[in-house]
Amino acid sequence: MENFTIANNTGEFVNRITDADIGITITTTVLSIIGSIWLILVNGRKWIRNGHLKETRKLLIYLTISDFCIAIGNFSGAVRYIKSDDSNSFKVLKCNSERDVGCIIQSFITTLGSLWSFFWTTVIAFHLLVTYEEAMKVPEKLKKVQEKKGGCIFRVRLLYHFSWLIPVIIMSIAAGTNVLGSDLSVGSGAWCWISACLSPNQRTFWMTFTGKGWEILMYLLCCLFYSWLKIRKMEIQKRHDKALKLQKLTPLTDPRYRNNTNVDGEEPPDIKHNSNENMKYLYIWLIEICLRIPGTIRYIMAAHKRHTGYSSAYDSVDVYFLHFQSFGDSAQAFCTWVVFCGPKLKRMVTSRVCRHPRKGEEKRMLIVQKY
Repeated sequence: MENFTIANNTGEFVNRITDADIGITITTTVLSIIGSIWLILVNGRKWIRNGHLKETRKLLIYLTISDFCIAIGNFSGAVRYIKSDDSNSFKVLKCNSERDVGCIIQSFITTLGSLWSFFWTTVIAFHLLVTYEEAMKVPEKLKKVQEKKGGCIFRVRLLYHFSWLIPVIIMSIAAGTNVLGSDLSVGSGAWCWISACLSPNQRTFWMTFTGKGWEILMYLLCCLFYSWLKIRKMEIQKRHDKALKLQKLTPLTDPRYRNNTNVDGEEPPDIKHNSNENMKYLYIWLIEICLRIPGTIRYIMAAHKRHTGYSSAYDSVDVYFLHFQSFGDSAQAFCTWVVFCGPKLKRMVTSRVCRHPRKGEEKRMLIVQKY
C-alpha cells in the first residue's frame, strides 16, 4: 500500500488555482509565444540580411529566447494542470510513488528560462552602462584606437554567454537531486517548480537557489546599473549646460571655452541617436519588476509562514497575488514585444488606414484655398 501524505495539515498546500488563473496563464503565454517569435524573426532577419546587428539587439534576442522558454513552460504547465488531479480542493501528495516526469520536464524548462531571463536582463543593464562610459571617455579622434581594442571587447562579450551556462549548471544540479516537481502553487501558478514533498528548509533553499535569489539579485544589480547610468548622464548634462554658458559669455578663441567644451561637454552623436532605443531597454527592466514582483512577494510570504507558522491572513492575501503572478510570470515576452514592436505596428496601421482620408482632406483644402 502506497504511503500518501495529506498536505493540508498546515493549510499551506490548499489549492488556490481558479479557472480565471488558468485562463489568464494560457492567454498570456500564447501572446508571449507569438510576441517572442515575432521579435526573433524580425531581428534575426535584419541580422541575416545585413550581416551585422547591434549588440543590444543581439542581447534582446537572447532575452526573448529566454522569455519564450518561460511561456512554453507555463503553457504546458497550465495544460497539464487541467488534466491532472492537482485541481482537487486538497491535493494528496504521492511522495513515495512514481514521479511525474511531465511535471519535472516542465519545471526544468520554466525555471531554466526564468534564470536565463534574469541573467540576460542584468547583462543588458551592465552592457548599456559600460557602452555609455566607453563612448564618453573616448573622443571622436581616438575611435580608430578604440577599434584596435576589438579583441578585448570580443572577450568581454564572450563572457556574457556564461548567462547560458550558469543556469544550465544550476538546473542540472536541481534535476540531479530530484527536487523538481509539483509545488501545489506555493510560490508559483498553475505550473510545477520545487516539489512540495521536501522539508521546509529544503524547499526554501531550492526556491532561492533556482529562482528567487537570482531574481532579487537582478532587481538590485539592474537598479544599481541604471541609477549609475542616470547619474552619469546628469553629470554630462551639467557639463554641457556649463559649456553653453561659457559659449555665450566668452569668445570662441578663449582657451577656457575650448578646454570646457572638449571634456565631456556633450554626448557623442551615436549616444544621442540611440538614447530612445536605450530607454526601451530600461523599460524592459521596469516592466519585469512590475510583472514578477507579485511572485517574489508570494515567495517571501510562503517562506515566512513555512518557518514561523504565523499566517496573518496569508491564504486570503496570497490568492490575490496569485492572480497577478499568473499574468506577470507569463507575459514578459508579450510586454517586450509591445515596447519594441508596438509603436512601429501602430504607425504602420495608422498610415495605411488614414492615408487615403488625409489625401482627400488635402485636396479639399486646396480647393477651398483656390476659391
